[in-house]
Order: sequence, then structure tokens, then C-alpha cells
Amino acid sequence: MKCQNGGNTDGCQKDLGKVTSRNEKRKAGVVSRQLGVGERETRWGHEIRTSLHVPSALPGLEAKTHGAFSPTEGVCAERVSYGTQFGMRIPGILYLPDPMPEEEIPGLIIVNGHGGDKYSWYSGYCGMLYAKAGAAVLTYDPTGEAERNANRESGTREHDHVEDAERMGPRLAGLMITDLMQAVSYLGGRSETDANRISAMGCFLGSFVVGMTGAIEDRLHCCLLAGGGNFDGHGEYWDTSKPMCQGAPYRSLQPMGDRGAILYALHAGRGPTLIYNGLEDEVVNIPNHGRAFFEDLRRRTIALKGNDEGVFDVGFLEGSSHRPHFATKMSRSRRKKLRLLEPERALPQTHSFGI
Repeated sequence: MKCQNGGNTDGCQKDLGKVTSRNEKRKAGVVSRQLGVGERETRWGHEIRTSLHVPSALPGLEAKTHGAFSPTEGVCAERVSYGTQFGMRIPGILYLPDPMPEEEIPGLIIVNGHGGDKYSWYSGYCGMLYAKAGAAVLTYDPTGEAERNANRESGTREHDHVEDAERMGPRLAGLMITDLMQAVSYLGGRSETDANRISAMGCFLGSFVVGMTGAIEDRLHCCLLAGGGNFDGHGEYWDTSKPMCQGAPYRSLQPMGDRGAILYALHAGRGPTLIYNGLEDEVVNIPNHGRAFFEDLRRRTIALKGNDEGVFDVGFLEGSSHRPHFATKMSRSRRKKLRLLEPERALPQTHSFGI
């Protein structure tokens, strides 16, 4: 088969893809203008849930505590588990201040990156760090890692094995989103936590999961995306990234139109969002998606939403690459703006190296 421009079939398919993408964006824009703000956001949320197979009714939690230990002075940790899709269990560790304050405390959920789990250094370290600062911190195993791996192994990236990515990838992402929603339900049901101040922090793959979940989960108070959050356009980084957990799921949202602006418009309706990246992070293409990219994304989000109320904040670290930036000491002013921890105990100065 020859293309009209004289090139090969592959080139023709790429051109058709671009035309299709433009048409989808145009149609989505017309629909958006015809609907009211509330109706439009409801429609977007429904499209995300449907495309990624997120259940309308969440599974039962059946939460259990399997023991407790003290990982460091001033922190008590509990081994916990709770339910998710397909009858599976999610093992996690809940870090709590010790002694517990009399008032309810904020809840934080750490969502790990590729190959990460509740045993990863940044996961355990941040659990203890933020528990000492006065929060209930939950971190858990993603599907295929640690206690959710048949061999109880970490760093396997088992979910990356490509099996019919266009069909199964969105379902895998839907499972990961549901896992985070179940974590919100778990923390919200703990007597120690304030259900109105539950937040999620994700790095790398975790930033993708938090980015998707924060657009449709109104129970999250604030979201922090590190090493990601640069939701881009057709055929760019996120469309072409890991096919099972990111690429195919993100491509499934193409018919919505301007995915990045839509996702962050939905975030703005939920609460504060901070995106934090190293300016030299080549893993998620930040050298090409730096300050100018996020300024344009913010402008499009405001235009779509109609105002700048709740629209994401963005921060960068000079000379830094792919890191879990919430493991380092961000400025107190940023944390106060997010109301991540309130009141906040002293946080020590920390450093992490590119991984």
C-alpha cells in the first residue's frame, strides 16, 4: 500500500493518527463548550473511569492489622492489609507518631514508582519522616511487587510484561488507581486520621497513578507529583512510555482532547496539587518539558476551567534528575500552601541522589 504523499505505509498511518487526534480534540472542544462546568467535569470523570475500568463502586476493604513494631524513636508502625479489585489483598505499612497527639492527624499515602514497594528506601524513610512530623503515613505494595509477587521479590517490574497492552494496559492502570482509592478509604476509616486531610504523594510511575487518581477522587485533599506530572500531547512522552501501566492507559484518554489540561482542571476542583521535578530529569523528558511547558499547560488549564482557583503549582530543582523529591526538604512555604501537614512538627534536612 502506498501513501498519497509517496511515502511508505507507516508514514501514512502516522499522518492518519495526527488527523484523528486533531479531530478528536476538535470534537471534545465542541462538547466541552456546549456543557456547563459541572456537567463537563462529570463527563470527564466518567470518561476516565470508563476508559481505565475503574469500578463505580469500590470493593470492600475488610481491613486487618497483622502486628506492630517501632522502626525508630517517635514512630510506631503497623503491618496492615485491605482489599482491592478481583478479591486481591494489598499489604501495607502504616507509620504513626508515637506518642499519638490527642487531635486527629492528617493522612499521607506514598505511591511508589517502577519496581518500588513498601520496602523501598524512600517509602520507608518518608513513612518515618512524615510520621515524626505528625502524619499517619501509609505505603503499600503495587501489583507484582514484594508481597504481591508470587516469589515475594522486590524490584521485579512484573507488571511491565506486555500482554495485549491496548486492552489490558488500561485495566492495569485502573487496578493501580483503585489501589490508591482503597488506601484513601483505609486511612479515612482510621480513628487517628482526619478524613478531610488525606493526601497522596507519588514519584515516577506513582506520579502517573496520583495524577490520574487525583482527577477523579474527591476525597484526596492534596496531591504531590514528583518525577512526572508533565502530561503531554499526542505521540509524546507519556503516549510512548511503559506500555502496560502508562502508555496504553494514557493513549486510551486521547478522545477526551487536551488530556493534560483536562486532568489538571479536574484536580483544581478537588484541591491543591504540586508538581515537582528536577530540571535535568531525562527519564520523563523534563529538559524538553521544563518551565515553558508547564507555563503553557497551566495557561491551558486556566482557560479550560475559566479561572485559576486551585490550578496546580509547579516547582523545579536545579541540577537534579529523577528523584522522589518529597524525600527532600521542600520549602516550608510550599508545604504550608498545600496544607500537607497542619500543625507540622520539625522536619530534618535530607538529601536524595538521582536513581
